[in-house]
Amino acid sequence: DAQLPAEERGIQRFEKMVSGKYLGELLRVVLQDVIGQDRPLRTALDTPGSLPTSLMSEIEQAFSEQGHEAVARLLETRLSLQQGDVSTEEAQVAVQLSTTVSTRAAHLIASALAATVRLVDPEFTRPHTVAVDGSVFEHYWSMPQRIQEGLRLLLGDAAEHIHLKLVRDGSGVGAAIAAAIATTPPR
Repeated sequence: DAQLPAEERGIQRFEKMVSGKYLGELLRVVLQDVIGQDRPLRTALDTPGSLPTSLMSEIEQAFSEQGHEAVARLLETRLSLQQGDVSTEEAQVAVQLSTTVSTRAAHLIASALAATVRLVDPEFTRPHTVAVDGSVFEHYWSMPQRIQEGLRLLLGDAAEHIHLKLVRDGSGVGAAIAAAIATTPPR
């Protein structure tokens, strides 16, 4: 929060823990704390916003498909570093921390979803489809699976009653539904 403009500090804290606008910045700040001062990767991370959330997703996908060496090359390319500037150990740390930050976000999302569904169906007796809008859910490698994993951790078998469905323009659709409900006469 301290790195944000004054008008953004202390507000919308949940969003800052889960949204694509902030996840990459969270990882950047954490990586800065653990990478040695004299390392090129540390210097490349000095600029706020230099590690977008999309790069986090790419880091995890590159590791899954090709391993730590691919992550090192990816970081060098995306952060305009020279070949060999990112060590295998730094790539390992980047993968571990990226996975930790993104999994934490997914589990926080899962907890909010579980609490909301529990409010309307305390016993989870019927299926629920949750419309999800956002770039993290749509584009982040493995995010939908991690949210589902979080639901399973929280709810066990009841998590099978919650189905996540990608929608685009969720705000517009939600506003239209709210307007329709508000203008429908009571029965």
